[in-house]
Amino acid sequence: MTSSSSARTCSTHRPAGARHDRTGRLRQPGLEAIVASFDTALASPLATDLIGQVSRTLSPLEPAARLTAETMRHLGDIRAVIEALLATDTPGSTAALHLIVPMSCDREIWRRSQNELATRSTPVPTWVERFGEMRAAMPARLVIDPVRDTETLVIGAHLAGIDLADVHASLAGLGLDLAGRGEQTDADLSLPPLPALDAFTLVVTLDVSTARRVPLEVLLVLHRHDSIAARLCAMDGPASSIREITGHAAREIAEHVLEAADPTMPLDDDSTAVLPLLRCLSERLVA
Repeated sequence: MTSSSSARTCSTHRPAGARHDRTGRLRQPGLEAIVASFDTALASPLATDLIGQVSRTLSPLEPAARLTAETMRHLGDIRAVIEALLATDTPGSTAALHLIVPMSCDREIWRRSQNELATRSTPVPTWVERFGEMRAAMPARLVIDPVRDTETLVIGAHLAGIDLADVHASLAGLGLDLAGRGEQTDADLSLPPLPALDAFTLVVTLDVSTARRVPLEVLLVLHRHDSIAARLCAMDGPASSIREITGHAAREIAEHVLEAADPTMPLDDDSTAVLPLLRCLSERLVA
């Protein structure tokens, strides 16, 4: 939880909602709307809306993401967005900085985000303040498909500090009828159950047909990791199987994707958008 630094004077404390830079305005057209989109994501009853947006913002900084032409093209724009988040004190921008600290692989952005948070008193939800307490669900699972020569790592994560009663009330306020929908079993593959609103799952698929183990895709999904593993295994066919693996083994796979050691890595932009979140979770796979 952040608080204003006692070493700073009151004149340095900006009220929630204030928008500023050295000239008093956001200097690049469109940045104000982008910053406002973080407020919209924060207001969503699904935590993954904000988590996914922050991960997408940071993705061009990841080594593997920089191998794609699209993320390289937007690298300058993304740095401008981060500057705007640092220069704008709203609940959404403050929440984004809370998530940037554990997700960023850029030490300078990490340092500046921490320093900026120390000056802010803007309130954010408890789960945002406690995002660094996210824990991996053990054991991790590996879905092995010998027909396609793929292995799919399925890692679950649980967030701390989410008030599920508030989340369900928010969903009901959007006109969603939750009655009875959570009672489905995982055996029913036609309609997945409601997501666990205090959790998410990362799905990492690799081509293991050669010794290089080339990463194919990384996905962020809302459903429980054990449910997702069972569904993937059922979709792959009778030859596929599920193996439980240790946190060390799961982290080794995640780091192989993140280090971008293979220049032929075919990750697309949707996959690279999840890499900062994969980095954050992989660091929590081994206590």
